[in-house]
Amino acid sequence: MLGAFLAGCGAPTPLPYQPMAFMDKPSYGYAEAPKDALHYQVFYSDNREASAQNFLEVRAAQIARKAGFPYFVFDNRGTKIVTVTESDITLDEPRHIGIGAHTPNNVNDWIPTHHAMAATKYYYASGDISLLTDAQAKANAKAIPVAEILARPGVTAAP
Repeated sequence: MLGAFLAGCGAPTPLPYQPMAFMDKPSYGYAEAPKDALHYQVFYSDNREASAQNFLEVRAAQIARKAGFPYFVFDNRGTKIVTVTESDITLDEPRHIGIGAHTPNNVNDWIPTHHAMAATKYYYASGDISLLTDAQAKANAKAIPVAEILARPGVTAAP
């Protein structure tokens, strides 16, 4: 049993590359917003920071390829961490488990101990990109070749 517990403590399971599902809670995947024909905001969320950064570059390369550009550059880039705590507590259950009518000392007095809780970290990588022609890329030392990003193992040019 200890072995099973320790196996669950390792690195998070890789998440599939997919569009972000915009729901009522944080999700993973990619999204983008065009600023104009040559500039985009690109986002990627994952439960591993390295994957979020890698797939941010993949999505930027896919956008550039689809628009017919061989290069792109990140004008700015960053990562934020969002921790999501999930529980099986329902709203129809009593919240206070103390004895009598005393006031709870801390938030743990209000949460029944038999409820499962789990916290997941999401790494939100984001950046603004500019699409570049061959000539523009020669003049920009930070230009990233689309073909180089899309040639990484396991990466496809689509979607």
